[in-house]
Amino acid sequence: MIPTNRWFLARNGQPYHVRDAEPADAEFFIDLINQVGAEEQYIADERATLTVAQQAQLIQARHPAYQCLLVAEMGGRLAGSLEMVRGTLKKNQHTAFFGMALLPEFRHLSIGRGLLLAAEAWAQAVGVEKIGLTVFESNLAARRLYESLGYVEEARRREQFRIGGQPVDEIWMARWLVQVH
Repeated sequence: MIPTNRWFLARNGQPYHVRDAEPADAEFFIDLINQVGAEEQYIADERATLTVAQQAQLIQARHPAYQCLLVAEMGGRLAGSLEMVRGTLKKNQHTAFFGMALLPEFRHLSIGRGLLLAAEAWAQAVGVEKIGLTVFESNLAARRLYESLGYVEEARRREQFRIGGQPVDEIWMARWLVQVH
């Protein structure tokens, strides 16, 4: 596996650790998706669809050159995760796409920044040139984070989602890790 073990300092001054996910983290992934999904405002998933055993198997079976699966730990607790998947076709292996989620009590501490910086290091190590993501238009904190790291809007899917009964655009953002021609 490509090492992604890194320590960061949170906005509140506490250290946190970003590391590769392990099969023992499977229950956390299920709980994270269920909790953040139930909020209905940060991720498209509404609930986990895998069992803990299935999630553990996926973590164990991932291919390190094509999938980066990270968790952040602070104060002995898992705080969030980021999954980045590289294109598997010859024509899109230079790209990767990611999704991230944080438990509510760990938001606004810059833990998302650390997760993304560690994932970008993995992406560079495997030859990814461009990273993409989607974010709800209404998720201003996430958009500010991505923009601060150089991600730019590439497209919008107008009123793609309804959150709290209100239409919300899905924004597609990307960042080139190499100089664009």
